[in-house]
Amino acid sequence: YMNMETTLVDENPHEYFGVNQYENQLNPLAHYLTLGPEIWRQTDGSVTHFVAAGSTGGTLSGTSKYLKEKSNGRVRSIMADPIGSV
Repeated sequence: YMNMETTLVDENPHEYFGVNQYENQLNPLAHYLTLGPEIWRQTDGSVTHFVAAGSTGGTLSGTSKYLKEKSNGRVRSIMADPIGSV
């Protein structure tokens, strides 16, 4: 699955745009700037746990960093890795 984006873009360059999320260093920052604040606002700061799948790690690391900073470390982050995910 990790190469699916590359395959689709290579085979259909006028239909797909690849964001290269596995090597894009801005991936965690995007979640830090968007998803983290969104969760914080929508829970009025009462979030205690954040669960995300591993994948690129950008969602988990970026969002967790934001939530931990806002909560003074109170928010717990959990990476779900279901059997067969690799």
